[in-house]
Amino acid sequence: MTSGAVAQNDVTIIISCYQQAALLPAAVSSALAQTLPSRVVVVDDGSDDGSADVAERLGVAVQRLPHRGALATFRAAVDLVETPFYCLLNADDELDSRYLELTRPHIDEPDIGFVYTATRLVGSDDRIENVPGYDPQTLRFGNYVHAASLVRKAAYDDVGGFDPGFADHHEDWALWVAMAARGWRGVAVDEPLLRYRRYEEGSRNRESAREIERARWRLFRQHPRLYGATGLGRLVGSSLKLALTGR
Repeated sequence: MTSGAVAQNDVTIIISCYQQAALLPAAVSSALAQTLPSRVVVVDDGSDDGSADVAERLGVAVQRLPHRGALATFRAAVDLVETPFYCLLNADDELDSRYLELTRPHIDEPDIGFVYTATRLVGSDDRIENVPGYDPQTLRFGNYVHAASLVRKAAYDDVGGFDPGFADHHEDWALWVAMAARGWRGVAVDEPLLRYRRYEEGSRNRESAREIERARWRLFRQHPRLYGATGLGRLVGSSLKLALTGR
């Protein structure tokens, strides 16, 4: 971590929203309450519940888009970023007020692409999920980096942004793996600085073991050098186990 002073207002917090007018004020408040100054913008994916109007009444910048789905909205949102760093927050989640204060100093090293944190689960779950230290070999086979990480915009641009091939989900995991393949590193801050909402009925990020396995193979085909022969062997083994046991 660099000991020098952190630049002011060099982070944009993007809040992605679709039909979340009731939860949006808490997300916006958490962004505005940061102890380190930032820019805040709400990007609305064609909500018809007044979400964009709610955001405007809260006094933050709003970008209204036609409804195109989560991934297209995420890509459009990051394209708006003019600062060196950004954080992409879902409208039903919230940041601890010290989120930027505790993550921003870690991204000063020029090869750091993203900084991630532990999470406090809320909603249908109530517990803290800690995170391991960054290890690209582990990241190849399972995502432990949440989507609201602090990200270097240059690293995002270097890998071409979110991959449209992951429109069903796992676009964040694909982004981190693509960065790892290009030599960017991640840094963990093992404090629960993100309040992540879980739902009883599940969400677009909960899926079956078979869907996760398909995502692993897709990532392998995109980044064979990152996975290597040992990674291929592990994938073959996990696919065989899944075929035999269903998990």
